[in-house]
Amino acid sequence: MRRQLPEGCRAEFEGDYGTPAVSIREASPFIAATRRALDAEWPDPTLLEGTGGTVPLVGLLADKLAVDCIVMGFILADDAIHAADEHFDVERLRLATRSWVRIFDEIGRLDREQPGRAAS
Repeated sequence: MRRQLPEGCRAEFEGDYGTPAVSIREASPFIAATRRALDAEWPDPTLLEGTGGTVPLVGLLADKLAVDCIVMGFILADDAIHAADEHFDVERLRLATRSWVRIFDEIGRLDREQPGRAAS
């Protein structure tokens, strides 16, 4: 960032901010369970997409509990997330809620199929 500053300007960075990145293997059984659940609820196939962003709790859970964490959003590009005109369609909220029920059911099936597996 400092290299991008105009001449005569300076930047200072203070604090111990940020959290480490978390990644999950695409072959994770939790990814497969989540995909099955979403495909059963939504008309379009599930898109698996790695993203940047920070949810500190995810890193803490992954590290301290040694579990795979799935984070997903049900937003669309025109939802204007974090903007003054942010919005979220009520029908999508209904589908998202039903999706979580299906996801928990699929993850529960993993536990029944493979006793002793830690679910997230």
